[in-house]
Amino acid sequence: EYVGPVAKNVGMDLEETAATVGLLSNNGIAGEKAGTALRGALTRLLKPSKQNANAMAKLGFSAEEFRSGAIKLPDILDRIKKNTEGMT
Repeated sequence: EYVGPVAKNVGMDLEETAATVGLLSNNGIAGEKAGTALRGALTRLLKPSKQNANAMAKLGFSAEEFRSGAIKLPDILDRIKKNTEGMT
């Protein structure tokens, strides 16, 4: 209900969407809030602010690549993790 339409728009199937919501739940964002958080994240990736677009470019991808399916959410999360390791 909350994330489904946006997830479908970026090519995420039901299984992938449910797994992502499950990961959020396992990390302390429960139930409805997990779906809402994922919807917000996907929306910001689809239509980033100028500041977010610059951050995405530094990580080596663009909103256009995300929209087209050239890069998927797990790849983006992996890049974020690698580039923020050691930050406090």
